[in-house]
Amino acid sequence: MKDASVVANSDTYDALINACAEGSEADRAFDVLRQMEAEGVKPSTTTYALLISACGRAQQLERAFSVMSDMERLGVGPDAVCYISLIYACGRAQQIGTALQVFDQMKRSGVTPTRATYTALMSTCSQCGEPDRAASLHEEMVRHLGPGPPLVAKTEAATRLASAAAARAPTAAAG
Repeated sequence: MKDASVVANSDTYDALINACAEGSEADRAFDVLRQMEAEGVKPSTTTYALLISACGRAQQLERAFSVMSDMERLGVGPDAVCYISLIYACGRAQQIGTALQVFDQMKRSGVTPTRATYTALMSTCSQCGEPDRAASLHEEMVRHLGPGPPLVAKTEAATRLASAAAARAPTAAAG
């Protein structure tokens, strides 16, 4: 991007940060952020969500929370995608209680939960071996958002519940 004919914008930097996130390269993602800021390109909520995702994938949960704190300090309100990224980061760290606290904070801050938010929470429950909590969250989602598209809602719920049940099932070796 040092070539004078190439002008990087926030989308360009977000793509680079996303590549870092996909590779669990949180340090590199923050290097790109510093370069972005040095070149006068303002980070967006998408940028911050990608940084949170990079931290989660790199098992750096405290750093992910630090990104959220930085957003607040800078007066940038996190959107649903930022909260979803943080919930997934909690799931990767096996922190179901923390994920639920993030969800509560999201609602208190006035950000409306989406199906993707509930999906992140249900996935975290599955990762943490809590299928009953996942089922309860699914019921809450249906109460608040409706059943969704029939085939999609049934397929998603069945997949989540089956995954959660499989995680709790004793293995043949344990038998």
